[in-house]
Amino acid sequence: MKGLLLVFLLLFMGGCAYVNTLYNGAEAFRRAQRIERQGARMSRDSAVIARQTEPLYRRAIEKAQKVLLEFPRSERAHDNAYFLKGLSLFALGEYMSAINDFEILLEFFPESRFVPRSLLKLARANARVGDFLASYAYVNEILERFPEMASNQDLVMLRADLAIELEGTMAAISALEERLAQTTDPRARLIIIERLMTLNMNTGDYERALSYTENLPNFDRRLAQNFYRVEFRKLQCLRRLYRRREAIEFATLMLSRPAYLYNRTEIMLEKAITLIDMGRFDEGIRIFDEIIAIGGDPRVRGRTWFEFATVNIDIRGLLDTAEIQLDSALALTPREDEELRQRITQRQEGLRNIRNLRAQMNEADPFEPIDSAYFRLRIGTQFWLSALLPDSAMAYFGTLVEARQTPDSVRAIALFAMAYIYRDIKNDTITSDSIFNSIILNYPQFEAAKAAQEQLGLEITLMTRRDSANVQFAVAEQLMIDNDGEFSQDAYHAYLLTALRFPDIEDVAARALFAAGWLANRRATTRDGVLDTTVAMVFLRLCDLYPESEQCKAAQEMMNINEAQAFAQEHAARLEATAAELLGNEARREDEEDGTATPQERRAILPDFQSWI
Repeated sequence: MKGLLLVFLLLFMGGCAYVNTLYNGAEAFRRAQRIERQGARMSRDSAVIARQTEPLYRRAIEKAQKVLLEFPRSERAHDNAYFLKGLSLFALGEYMSAINDFEILLEFFPESRFVPRSLLKLARANARVGDFLASYAYVNEILERFPEMASNQDLVMLRADLAIELEGTMAAISALEERLAQTTDPRARLIIIERLMTLNMNTGDYERALSYTENLPNFDRRLAQNFYRVEFRKLQCLRRLYRRREAIEFATLMLSRPAYLYNRTEIMLEKAITLIDMGRFDEGIRIFDEIIAIGGDPRVRGRTWFEFATVNIDIRGLLDTAEIQLDSALALTPREDEELRQRITQRQEGLRNIRNLRAQMNEADPFEPIDSAYFRLRIGTQFWLSALLPDSAMAYFGTLVEARQTPDSVRAIALFAMAYIYRDIKNDTITSDSIFNSIILNYPQFEAAKAAQEQLGLEITLMTRRDSANVQFAVAEQLMIDNDGEFSQDAYHAYLLTALRFPDIEDVAARALFAAGWLANRRATTRDGVLDTTVAMVFLRLCDLYPESEQCKAAQEMMNINEAQAFAQEHAARLEATAAELLGNEARREDEEDGTATPQERRAILPDFQSWI
């Protein structure tokens, strides 16, 4: 009897240890879940929440693993341990490990009460790692084996996600609308409505997104965060639809709700952006200052600094202040918000480029309007494409279009950029089409006119300067080919003519000058290892006009190989010579006619290759 009692006590004590271990793990998991729910209600920084919950999830995994390894007699309840471990791994984002544990549970414990939820977690985990077909298969298995789960909200949302990936956004919207018509549960309706609004907003259909808010359930404090997400989407839609006064009034209503206390700064930011859009800059800036003073959610403060920087650039012209604000925005924006971080860094790079271009423009010759227009066009382009500030870009482009001294080639490009911004950013197709047509009518010789025809979907009928340059270059190429690549006066002159007639088509002109120099270097002259003076002159002209081109780099290599660098420096110095030096050069020419000049002096004489044109 004593032996049997001892065995019973050992078994009982082992069971207590098992239960206690699993309970501790489950309790750690529940605490982590409570922290996440509370953080969501209070709009706390997700990075801070993750730092608090990770040790708890790790503890749950540790306890579950201990049960599996140290309590084999409790194997009948190991499904509980596998399920707890899988849930914790899923919460940590370790989806492949979670998939492994859920699959073990399904294989070895097919009758477990955790099978339905394990299948759902497997479907979600596979979707997270991008295996949408596997996820879809698990969803079908759930619906087949457990049809009562069809109304499960996680499953409903997952099916919508899979529809987007496998069938497209419209299929997901259709499926969610069908489910919305079937459900009467207020929480479920709010979740589906918020998701439908998000999907439609992503496609740019703000009217349809707003329509879902017409039949909302009555406000319930217990569902405050669900209501908040829907109402915040409504606020965003009103602003995007230019119903700005309604947006301001609705934001004020939302700020009056005590249940939205922890969402206050996010609502304020949306209100401030709306005020800025309305031209009420001082009011918007005051709200920016309030948000920064309040503190709270770092994500909201980061976006506030970003929007504040935009105002300082577009409205105030304070680029240095804006750069500091962008640094603050980047520091506060969490790494998981990759889209905003990319916009911030892109804008920072754009501002640096703009600062450098302005410095170059200030150093440029004020009596050269072409240089000024060129730099202004580049600055406007940086505002548009790099700094992502189309309004500032429009100001630069508009100045270029209106200035009388702007070359037509630059004006055509500026008009094209304005039309593109009107159409693709401001959704004003009437204005954009009008500008495209004016480019075609007034500047048919430029590439911008040809591009305008493409944008309007018209047949390409224009012969632009680039087209003409390509034709001229092709003629020179054919002349060179006809002479088997050997020097030909006709080909040489054709290349030079291309460069001189189309200096604004930089890539073609650079190729033409390099080809002319290369061809001239193949003349049947005495080879003394020094680059021919005519060739050197052509290459110097090439690098003077197009210093960043690949052809200039190749020409410089040829000049270095042929030990002509010193000659190039002498030539540059002669271009800055005084009148007395020019007279000296004339005297040397006379000496050459008498036959007394040295070979080095003969190489230093540079014929003017434009004289024959």
